Amino acid sequence: MKKRISSIVLVLVIIFATFSFAACSENGSTTTTTTKVKAQTITIVIGALSPTIYEVEPDRLEIKEGLISVLEYLNQKHGLKYTAEDSGYGSYLTKVGDLSQRDNNYIYIYTTVEKDFDVSQYAKTIRFGGKTLTSAGVGASELTIEAGCTIYIGTIAF
Repeated sequence: MKKRISSIVLVLVIIFATFSFAACSENGSTTTTTTKVKAQTITIVIGALSPTIYEVEPDRLEIKEGLISVLEYLNQKHGLKYTAEDSGYGSYLTKVGDLSQRDNNYIYIYTTVEKDFDVSQYAKTIRFGGKTLTSAGVGASELTIEAGCTIYIGTIAF
């Protein structure tokens, strides 16, 4: 009887540990969050264990460089710090808020704008705010920013 109870406890511990790791994934690959967002705003999510959400009205922005324009606005209005480097194919992010590129971790962007989806075999999807987002196939400065879109910035390890 004691052996059977120990086996049941062990199975329960394994199940809870598995769900805990999936729920705490920082790179967003298995994260599902239910957060309501306004339909006509641009939603920027800085993903971490506790995501930070910014909702920006499109008419407050002058989009010259895709996501970089939005991040610059958020820097000026809310103090959101970021750094980006030019790759020759557009800017890529190296730091946004508390997220940063280091070792084998890189900033990874997901979007709801279909024309910016990564169409390669490496594309990834996540769910956030009741929407499915796909990893971006373009750099941060080339991302399409439009009313109602959601951009999720997280990290990924390679």
